[in-house]
Amino acid sequence: MLFRAIKVYFQNLKFFLKLSLISIGLGVVSFGILLPVFQAGFGYIFSKMDKGESVYHKNIFIYLNKTLILFALWFILLIIFITSVIGIFLPVFVIAFLLYSPYVLVNEETGIFKALQRSCEIVLKNGLFKHLVITIFLIIFFLIGLLPAGLGVFITFPIISGYVGMMYNKYKDVR
Repeated sequence: MLFRAIKVYFQNLKFFLKLSLISIGLGVVSFGILLPVFQAGFGYIFSKMDKGESVYHKNIFIYLNKTLILFALWFILLIIFITSVIGIFLPVFVIAFLLYSPYVLVNEETGIFKALQRSCEIVLKNGLFKHLVITIFLIIFFLIGLLPAGLGVFITFPIISGYVGMMYNKYKDVR
């Protein structure tokens, strides 16, 4: 699925570079408040493009009406991550379990804690070890994007967000 996300990205490179500039620029200007909206928006756009459906630049804002709840979720995830840094492997487990929570929140019309719980369910039903490996890979991929003065984030952020959104769409119906 990662190769499909990369394929979607590079087949629409100009489109995603524009969206990256818009989303990361507005994310910085909004002091990070809009970044969760854009993360979910990239998941939506990648999933639609993967199905061959039309998308538009404005689709990056599709979950703008959920800004506060998405930001609250990100804040909780940040607190969980920061507090779990004490252990070496614990953050990877935490991230793996909560990987799908933003996508659950915007697609399943649920609250924050239910989204966290549902993300854990999806991961457990579809293989914890597989998700741990994917999480480690995504963390490394994101860190590589930070190396060239942070400019690689314009590539890694949308690909990671789109990839996880596509995985959510694949696994969401497994109960």
